Amino acid sequence: MHYVNGSKLDKLRIDAGWSAERAADNIGIALREWFYLIKQQKKARPETLQNIAATFGVSIGEILAKWEVKEYLVVVRVEPRERQVFERLVGYGPIRRMSVIADNVARVTKTVEFSDRNGRTDPFILQYRTRNHGLISVLKPDDIRNPERNRFLAKPAHITTAFYDDGNDVTFEFDPQYPSTETLEIEVIKGYDEGHRNLTCILPNETHYETVRVTLDLASYLKNGYSVKDPRLKFFSKDASPNTSEIAEMDASVGRLIDPLKSEGSGEWRWTVGNPEPGTIYLCWELASSVSSSA
Repeated sequence: MHYVNGSKLDKLRIDAGWSAERAADNIGIALREWFYLIKQQKKARPETLQNIAATFGVSIGEILAKWEVKEYLVVVRVEPRERQVFERLVGYGPIRRMSVIADNVARVTKTVEFSDRNGRTDPFILQYRTRNHGLISVLKPDDIRNPERNRFLAKPAHITTAFYDDGNDVTFEFDPQYPSTETLEIEVIKGYDEGHRNLTCILPNETHYETVRVTLDLASYLKNGYSVKDPRLKFFSKDASPNTSEIAEMDASVGRLIDPLKSEGSGEWRWTVGNPEPGTIYLCWELASSVSSSA
């Protein structure tokens, strides 16, 4: 079941010269359901979508409501540290102090910029999870811990307390304003140990992306005597996206390899994917320390 683009659907009705009652009758739904669909108060059943498309002579894709994203930006900056105990506050509220032993700290930022022509009114989600027993600290927690901004906090307690219990999964579910820009900015401790130097980013369905940009900043590793094996970024379309646990083990030929832009010697790699469909982005890299490195 899917939301329809209410303004698009109503324009089709007006262009056909029909009343709302006639449009509903031609589609085979009650007038009340027509208004529910227009206002995105109800999702359309598959058979209703087929009837709408056939009635107005359009494709189903043309009438689905989509978030219109001008730019989706992911920035990962990882730094080496002396192996030590790190303590951070975790949770949405209440919060508690947790600790972990680590030799790497990352700052991860996910930013979504919405255009002014969106067809959806339901919440959009920015999320991050570390699978390496790492620890997440929210750097700008006001929105994340505010139930009026973070709709995720209205979900059942056993779901929302995972961040408090484990400190490794944070979700920001918000009502987009159009146009607007929203950001999830976090610190990740022990997220990128050897064997875990990768990032999987799922681009949500029912979204049109003008541009997706990914930046990997390992400059601090180069300054501390490490060498970096050229990072790789792959894109998997929605229909071809494997489970996140399987990507690292897949054959190198699977997925679309995106060439990076890199300033020579800067330790920063940047990728741009223009007009991608929903799917999965997978970024991975390896490090090697020099004999003289003390980090």
